[in-house]
Amino acid sequence: MNHKINSQSRARLLVVLTALLVIALSAVTWQPATATVLSDNQQPAAPANQITTTTYEFEHSFLPAVRRTLTTSITDTEFGDDSVCIAVQVLAKNLKGFDIRAAVFFFYANGTAMESGDSSGEFATQSGYLTSQSVYTSGYTNSKWAGTFCVPYVFFPSVSVRTRGFIQAQSGVDGQEFVSFSGRAYFTISP
Repeated sequence: MNHKINSQSRARLLVVLTALLVIALSAVTWQPATATVLSDNQQPAAPANQITTTTYEFEHSFLPAVRRTLTTSITDTEFGDDSVCIAVQVLAKNLKGFDIRAAVFFFYANGTAMESGDSSGEFATQSGYLTSQSVYTSGYTNSKWAGTFCVPYVFFPSVSVRTRGFIQAQSGVDGQEFVSFSGRAYFTISP
């Protein structure tokens, strides 16, 4: 008889402990293992030579790491009379509820970031580089964001000779460095 009571008590204790663990886990908020706080208009990362997917590893003292990824691509570029419009797509996996920053940056052919002629800062980083950026919140475990960035030519640097450059889309968790890079979309600036 005592053996039966002990088995039932252990089963109840296991149920209670499991319920407490579930409650504790539901209260956990995920924070990145490392964070670098940057400005509202983040600086461009060095341009990547290929399309990349970056995996975020989030850790907690008693939980296994969760694999989170971002994939960034340029899906279209349209060179109009007054501006260039760049269609960008960002795929986010396991980043539900995170603010994701997507941006386009402009580089010279040698990889140097182009300066912006925008004194208002709408098309410039705090360091003065040409950009357009947007922040969205990932609403689903696996989400896709698509947006178009239009940058007026008036904010491009002045050149005295035809100069080759490229556009690259970059993304990352807002407030951290950009970690996912698109391929390059090449263009030429004329004097």
